[in-house]
Amino acid sequence: MVKLFMRQREDGTVLYEVNAWYRAAFAAFALVLIGGSYLSREQVPFSWISFPMVASYFFLFAALFYEYWKFDPHAEEIIHRYGVLWFTKREVFRFDEFSAVQLRLHRKGGITAAQTKGGARRAHLTLSLIRFDEEEPVEIESISRRRSAGGTEAAAEAVAACCRLPLERISEFDEQH
Repeated sequence: MVKLFMRQREDGTVLYEVNAWYRAAFAAFALVLIGGSYLSREQVPFSWISFPMVASYFFLFAALFYEYWKFDPHAEEIIHRYGVLWFTKREVFRFDEFSAVQLRLHRKGGITAAQTKGGARRAHLTLSLIRFDEEEPVEIESISRRRSAGGTEAAAEAVAACCRLPLERISEFDEQH
C-alpha cells in the first residue's frame, strides 16, 4: 500500500492522501526513462516493450494513481476515493456507522515466518474504522511501523478527534521481543 500523508484544514476537515510530491517524482522518473529511450534510438533500436519503457509504464501508473480519504466533521461523512484517472471508486460513509477508530500494532506473517532464518518480522500498523454492526473493519492504511515514522499514529489521533470517536490502540505482541 502507498504511504498516505495527513493534512488538516482550518475548518477541522482531515485529509489523508497520497502526497503530490510522491506522484510528481514518479512522473518525472517515467519521463526521464521515456526521453532516454527515445534519444538513444540511434544506438539501440527503439521499442515500446523494452525494459526502460516497461519500467516507465509502471512509474506512469504510480504517478496517476491516487488515494484520498476526507473526514468532514461538518457533513459528518467520510469520503474515500481511489483509482487511476477516470477508473475510480468512491465510497461514502457516515460517522454514525462507526464505533471507534482502531490503531493495531501487529507483526505481519504467520508462525512459519517467525521461524525463518533471521526470524524477526517487522512490526506493522493498521489504521481502521470499526463498525457498530461487527462487520469487517474499514481499513484505511496498513504500513510498516518503521515506514510510518509516527505519521499513522498522528493520523489516527486526528481522525478520531475529527469523527468524535474513541481511539482504540491494540498491540498484538510484546514489544521487547
